[in-house]
Amino acid sequence: MKITIVPYDPNWKSLFLQEKSLLEQVLQGYDPEIEHIGSTAIPGLAAKPVIDIMVRLAEGKSIDEGVPLLVRSGYTYIRTYEDEIPYRRFFVKVDPEKYPGQVPEIVQRDEPVSNEINETRTHQVHLLPYQNSWWERHLQFRDFLIRHPRYLNEYQELKARLSSQDWERPHDYAIAKGEFVKKIERLAREEAEG
Repeated sequence: MKITIVPYDPNWKSLFLQEKSLLEQVLQGYDPEIEHIGSTAIPGLAAKPVIDIMVRLAEGKSIDEGVPLLVRSGYTYIRTYEDEIPYRRFFVKVDPEKYPGQVPEIVQRDEPVSNEINETRTHQVHLLPYQNSWWERHLQFRDFLIRHPRYLNEYQELKARLSSQDWERPHDYAIAKGEFVKKIERLAREEAEG
């Protein structure tokens, strides 16, 4: 499977804001903080055209309580990666006009994420508890690339190279970017610590 990378689209910000408004309504009472992350959140960066959203619930609120709320609002709950990232609940929204057949509500832990889901998803949501380093790392990564065009360009070149390869799963593409991501996380942490 090839990974589709497209030039930066300024409309990604408004698509995020529309979805943020929906998520605020869906998660009303959980006091969510909602951030646009990933490549679609970084002006000028080519990306998979999937709006990547991170949601952190208020302190003391359970992420598991948010699962049925997001499923009822049209998201598919992806349990596949919970063994790797047990503190996160992951969801995707697909374009129902492009998805062949009935969109599943849940993909279980032992199920792979289908190519049909990967090829028709428009949004993904990472639902997190309040106390979580994943939140800070992703914000620091995004903000560092926005502030440092040299690293943004390096990341863009890496993504172009990797997207030209065949991947069994899109998750493998994400893993292949891991060394670069860790480098940026380290640089962002060092910059923050002054």
